[in-house]
Amino acid sequence: MHNNVFHLTSFGSLLSIISSESLWLMDSQFVSDEYELSHYLDPLEDACQAIHRRFPGVNIEDHLPQIEKRDPGLYCEFQGWEGSILDANPRPLDARFYLFCCTEDITSPAIWEEYSVGKKSNIACLEINPEGFRDLFSFHNSEIEGNWEHVLYDRGTLSNELACTLLAQWEEFAELHDPNSPQFEEASYAFSEGFERKLSETRTRLRYKDAAFRFERECRFVVKTLPENLCTETHTINYQTNNEGKSSPFLEWRFKGKMDKFVNRILVLEKTEPAEVVALKSLLDSRGYSKIKIEIVRSHMMYAEPEFRQRTP
Repeated sequence: MHNNVFHLTSFGSLLSIISSESLWLMDSQFVSDEYELSHYLDPLEDACQAIHRRFPGVNIEDHLPQIEKRDPGLYCEFQGWEGSILDANPRPLDARFYLFCCTEDITSPAIWEEYSVGKKSNIACLEINPEGFRDLFSFHNSEIEGNWEHVLYDRGTLSNELACTLLAQWEEFAELHDPNSPQFEEASYAFSEGFERKLSETRTRLRYKDAAFRFERECRFVVKTLPENLCTETHTINYQTNNEGKSSPFLEWRFKGKMDKFVNRILVLEKTEPAEVVALKSLLDSRGYSKIKIEIVRSHMMYAEPEFRQRTP
């Protein structure tokens, strides 16, 4: 990824990012729209139907209970454990995923409008150099992986990908080809569990959204690891509580003294109070980030006001 990306946030959160010199990456189980995690189910159904049309005797959907229940959190990736947490011996996951979400196109009014819904404060935007951001997350621990990923919006592409995965796995379970096989039920469970692991490995739930969200042109920096690897001087797991009283974990990553290595400029809306802009400029200067530009955008569009630099203290 070579072009800059943009991270929208509330003005208050922007000040917090600068003053604390840290970023929050949300645990994938706690994304703001819980239905987002089920978008992949439609392409999955398409894949099963395509396989059945080609091989009438193969009913793969019978071995994928998440299709029937329409439950994106049925298995490991979004439960945190394989099986119920109430089981006598629940097995921990191989990894958790933490997300930092951005857009590749900040010129769309719909992006600003969508993000501002329900927000009490003004909206601001960080223009981020993706390579500089990745350098910030240079991992000395081999147990932590991190990279940029584009969100996929094409249903047909994902359907074909899932069909190939399902067929390849079907060939590995000969017991499923004979419903009278004494190992049929055991093989069915193993098939389902194995496919869930494939979904986790390929991050299918995280990288696909319905085409209705195509305007977002979203990309994400995804960190994959286990929480126990995230208790160091630069990164740790914390919790926040929303307005409904629900707690959610996030990965706090501290970038002390390095913000100007990955932030090119900060965009604020024209309606932002002048006093807030002054406070922002003062905070940047106090942290040694005076080189980071502040620009005003009008009407949710990327229009930089030319007189701004003269009015910036």
